[in-house]
Amino acid sequence: MMFKEIFYSTLLIASVFISCKSKKMDKKEDNQIVFQQQKINKEIYSPDKTKVLILSYLEDMNAITVFDYKIINSKTKKELISGKFTGIKMEWFTSESIKGYLYQGIVETENPKENFEIINLK
Repeated sequence: MMFKEIFYSTLLIASVFISCKSKKMDKKEDNQIVFQQQKINKEIYSPDKTKVLILSYLEDMNAITVFDYKIINSKTKKELISGKFTGIKMEWFTSESIKGYLYQGIVETENPKENFEIINLK
């Protein structure tokens, strides 16, 4: 009786291993990883809706982004200020200034500096 159980379980295990086939790897496939860049244009209104912050930047795999920013008056469409900022994010701080967040990286320092820069319109 014990011999039959061992025989049948061995036969079952052997049939499972024999029936499983692997894929043959004859030719090599050349897989390439492609990173795509995307041009982003954003318009962000100030808290009092009198000015518009226009951001233009490339979105890619880099942590650091170079922003081309321009602030215009929403009524007259006159350009008030423009420039470039290198960091990770830009947003309105007050109605008269914008806040640009700097890239900190992984390294910790004993005296961390401010992680943002304020750009005044005046």
